[in-house]
Amino acid sequence: MKKIILAVLMILGISSLSLAVPIVNTANDGIEDRFNGAVYSYYQNSGDLIFVQAGNTTTNPSSVAALQTLLNGMTGYSDVVLSVANVSYTSYGNGSSGTWQSVPLSSTIEFYTVKAGRYFALYEVDPAESTGSWSTYDIWNIGGPGTGGYDLQISHFIGYNPSSVPVPEPGTVILLGAGLVGLALCGRRRSGIQG
Repeated sequence: MKKIILAVLMILGISSLSLAVPIVNTANDGIEDRFNGAVYSYYQNSGDLIFVQAGNTTTNPSSVAALQTLLNGMTGYSDVVLSVANVSYTSYGNGSSGTWQSVPLSSTIEFYTVKAGRYFALYEVDPAESTGSWSTYDIWNIGGPGTGGYDLQISHFIGYNPSSVPVPEPGTVILLGAGLVGLALCGRRRSGIQG
């Protein structure tokens, strides 16, 4: 009986992880392509671009507060609270793209910044995820000072924890409900109550 309960709890725990598959770039699809249709880099951003801006981002509280103020002043965003997350990232090939994952993997990020050249780009991950991919394409694509060259190498990546309580996905709610019903039935049989 203990093994069944443990198995149900493990399934519920695994199903609640929010893992996104890093997005591999393909040529001539109109997404993160160079002007001739060739891919910019191996991976695409898994987040949606909010903006690209000249400047820098850091993990120091005043930098995070400035970014938070900037984001909250935009249409569609209000009361966003940014908190720096523990995220590891890898660079692929020439450093113009790679993957990221939250640490521990059970946590998620909702926003991230990619810094390259003299600019940074802010992205939203909706719903928040534990893994994903990044690229310097959007910074390179603006063609501003400091973005020249064939590829733009990342300076640093910063992830931010979700700003609100996550809403469980329907599949997670169904699995949780099924697990609770199963536990209730097991409890009734064990105590000898017949239905």
